[in-house]
Amino acid sequence: KCTTGIQNTGTGGIDSDKIVTLWSYKNGQDAEIIAKFFDAVRKFDPDILVGFNSNGFDLRYVRDRCAINGINFNKYIARSMDTRDPVEFIEKKNLASGKKYVEVRIDGRVSYDLYYPTIRDQSMFGIKNRTMKTVAEWYKIKDVVKEDMSNVNRYLETESGRKQINRYLRSDVNITDQ
Repeated sequence: KCTTGIQNTGTGGIDSDKIVTLWSYKNGQDAEIIAKFFDAVRKFDPDILVGFNSNGFDLRYVRDRCAINGINFNKYIARSMDTRDPVEFIEKKNLASGKKYVEVRIDGRVSYDLYYPTIRDQSMFGIKNRTMKTVAEWYKIKDVVKEDMSNVNRYLETESGRKQINRYLRSDVNITDQ
């Protein structure tokens, strides 16, 4: 989910045309999908990147895949390259709880990870866990799509499987927005 000023990108419910789904049909190669992602970042030019565990997983994963594919992650995710480290992943520890977390600093943007406030939310006493889907159900968010995504390749093999992945990911964007 991206926010530019007060305008949201990728919002409007699971069936919204404002949610952009990016696909690559080259098996075993992800440089194309990374390039499409960065094209979307360039197009929307978000002030704020919002995700659920995006600092702990998603942004690191994209950074690591960029390194493998010889793509300069910093050049595309940061607004400028004027600083020595335009993107920093800083390991931190909550002084009160002792739990570790990652702060991501991006030159010219804010990376806001919803996972950390969710973990600290004391109003969810009795919830079985703090995963995105469980939290969404706790807050009665509509269109929570659950799928076993442990073997994504089996979904990619068929058009109906790709539709399932698409609906699953659109659900994640909708949950993030809500």
